[in-house]
Amino acid sequence: MLALELLLAIVVPIIGLALAGYNASSVLRIQPGKKELTEINMLIAEGGKTFLMREYKTILPTGVVLTILIWAAYYVIFHSGLMAGLAALSFALGAIGSAVAGYLGMYVTTRSAAKTAWMGKYGMGPALSTSFKAGTVMGLSLASIALLIVTILYMAYSSVLPSPLWAEALAPVAFGASLISLFIRVAGGIYTKLLIGVPT
Repeated sequence: MLALELLLAIVVPIIGLALAGYNASSVLRIQPGKKELTEINMLIAEGGKTFLMREYKTILPTGVVLTILIWAAYYVIFHSGLMAGLAALSFALGAIGSAVAGYLGMYVTTRSAAKTAWMGKYGMGPALSTSFKAGTVMGLSLASIALLIVTILYMAYSSVLPSPLWAEALAPVAFGASLISLFIRVAGGIYTKLLIGVPT
């Protein structure tokens, strides 16, 4: 039977993902009453998706190279193919989890602008509620996916590696997640500034 701490570390992110899904569904169900709003919104969404996919394609080779380098570094340091393989897996899963959360956040937020504007017709409260729900999708998804990945890897690694080696193999999760978030934050900031015509 799982310890209470591990059980909570699995249940809490599942609840977080469920809440993110509910908020996303609530926002995406809103239908602006003006055709022009919907058309503009979809253009923004398509532009955001194209940019993010181009960014992911650019990051992918870097991620592959870094995965190989991490595998090689761990093999040299620990003289263990198991440690090297688990460390490389941690890095890859951290990057993939962060990329998935980034896509989910982008998908909802780029579709929420027109919906928020439309709900403003009914007052500040509905507009704020719509924008807040859209914004929570990224945060909830990122934190929940990260906790779920770390928990599952901890359970797997601690069963095959002694302490503190399992922690050493688990550490690259953070590097993988940081790689994606850094690219998204920097390049995304430049993209949005160019989109609205503000010099970078």
